[in-house]
Amino acid sequence: MIFKTLDLKNWTAYKKASIEFSTDKKKNVTLFRGKNYSGKTSLMRAIRWALYGDTGDFSIYKKPLDILNKDSFANKEYDLSVKLVIEKDSKNIELIRSLKPKTGVTKPSNNDFEETFSILEDGKAVLGDNDKYIQKEFDKEISDFFIFDGEKLQEYQNLTNNAKKSQKLQSTIEKLIRRPYLKAALHDLQIHQQSIRNKIKGNSNDKLLDAIASKLEVITDLKNMKSGNLEILIENLKGEEENLKIAKSKRDAYGTKNENVARLSEIEGAIPEIENNIIKYKNQLKELHEASWLKIIGMAASCSNNSVSKNFSSLKELNTENSNAAAMISIMQRSIDEDLCMLCEKEPLGNEQKTAFLSKIEALKKEIPQTSSDLSIDKLIFQIENNIKNKDLGKLEKSTEDLLEEELKLSSLKIEKEDLEITVGKEKGAVAQAQSAVDDLIEEIGILKQDIEKETAELKGPNANGKDDYYNHEGIEKAEIQLQEQYDSLLDKQPSSKEKTHLDEVNKLVAVFKDSIEDLSNTLKSEVELEANKIFKKLMSSDDLNYNLEINENFGLIFKTGEVQMETSAAGNLFVALALINALKNSTGIKGPMMIDTPLGRVDLDGRERVLNEFPKMSEQCILLVHSGEITEGSDLDKTLSSSVGKYFEIKQLSETESTIISK
Repeated sequence: MIFKTLDLKNWTAYKKASIEFSTDKKKNVTLFRGKNYSGKTSLMRAIRWALYGDTGDFSIYKKPLDILNKDSFANKEYDLSVKLVIEKDSKNIELIRSLKPKTGVTKPSNNDFEETFSILEDGKAVLGDNDKYIQKEFDKEISDFFIFDGEKLQEYQNLTNNAKKSQKLQSTIEKLIRRPYLKAALHDLQIHQQSIRNKIKGNSNDKLLDAIASKLEVITDLKNMKSGNLEILIENLKGEEENLKIAKSKRDAYGTKNENVARLSEIEGAIPEIENNIIKYKNQLKELHEASWLKIIGMAASCSNNSVSKNFSSLKELNTENSNAAAMISIMQRSIDEDLCMLCEKEPLGNEQKTAFLSKIEALKKEIPQTSSDLSIDKLIFQIENNIKNKDLGKLEKSTEDLLEEELKLSSLKIEKEDLEITVGKEKGAVAQAQSAVDDLIEEIGILKQDIEKETAELKGPNANGKDDYYNHEGIEKAEIQLQEQYDSLLDKQPSSKEKTHLDEVNKLVAVFKDSIEDLSNTLKSEVELEANKIFKKLMSSDDLNYNLEINENFGLIFKTGEVQMETSAAGNLFVALALINALKNSTGIKGPMMIDTPLGRVDLDGRERVLNEFPKMSEQCILLVHSGEITEGSDLDKTLSSSVGKYFEIKQLSETESTIISK
């Protein structure tokens, strides 16, 4: 399969563009060179959209107005189309996908567009379901093997190094080698196998054989059910992981508002706790205020024990007062008049403290009894001295400081809360909902992973829970094998019959299909490892030839020297990913172009030359989308590639909203 032509109308940066890819087998490279953000990636998006109606992005370029050229929209030119011509199995296949406003709509929004999709095969319209045709001819599952960008290669490497994440890769590879079809055929054979067993059971007088047959039927059904559940769980996990990427992208699109909402939620959660602390400290102060003079000290939080001790002489001069309350009034009034705290000699007193003293004076005046109090100043001083000794004053000071600190914190948070509410505005709910969607998906993915582990354990052991007397901790699969052996041993002792002969033949077919499914994967793994190392050796420098790649059970490639697993550099990740993709294509017989956006961004100059030498050999058609920093025009790298370039285009940016493609 190769791409022949691509025609664009009002597609993203391009009002109109026609591209003819190189189909020369000797010069199979089509090179596009342009600045960043000039429209290179738009070409890859256009091909994906023509094929699948999807640009491959998670959040951007998903809606009609995202992919419609901005200048065209301003000029009321709303029709958009992409036409891709592909040659496959000697057939010319034209894919034409377009958008246009619904009838009567003069200024369309995203919901006002209609999409049409048509397919021509050798000039004749393809009848029937177009989506099924695409699935058959250009399965989306394998598109990552021929259309990807530099960042995609990094994701691919991460995928291969993580056993859980590589389930998606393994599932894709199994589809490539048609393993699901073999599994379906095996399932049909097992149903037929059970049907014959039931016939034998109906004609048999051997109660033990019948009992084993019944248990075997139950355990086989249980295995099929668990296997089906496991496949569904893995598919659901893949779907939820894709949904999580989309949800994170939507959440991250809010930028700082997302952070502000998170901070706002944090503040809203913190405020009630601080308010409770304030109540607690006020209650503590209330318990410590055994005398009214302590309230004064509480208001004057800056007063220290030493300051109070130094002022005992001035307190003694108040012995003409007839009560504790009157003494306190005198102290506070003198403090106000002289603008000097009589307790700690702090000046000036401050408006806040003056107001507090005046308020307290009025309250104390109401408390002064008409008769003379028997509480003398001497007793008051004794109480003060006693409280200092018992450190009550220190406790009061600490509680007051804590209270003031919490009140200051509360005030600050309330101000910040008001500011954030203004900044976030009406989008608070939407942002919170976006974050909630991410949190829910993370939780759901965690549950799915746990369920996958449980189902796998039930099937394969060694930590299966077991079910009655059907299977133990070793798992269902082991139990089925043991029951099958018991059944076969008992069946051999039965007289010959047509059903017995038939079952024997079906058993052989079942065994062949089971072995084929396993052998197919094992053989493919060996071939992939061999092919991957061939290309990897060519990509690595001569100093690194002692390194090799080893395939794991999930089709991931491990970078090793001897028996030691090594970490790879950014360039090394690229080499491993390219080696894996190329090996999988060769081993599975995938034929198709290789289209790479920004292929050399993370590779040093020495490595770039080796990669460019190998790119043309990796596919029957190679399409490279590069910026000038990767391959400078007229440079040695440009010359290295030139002998393989059949078509060369320059992408020229005319404005922020328009680019054009020039054939060189």
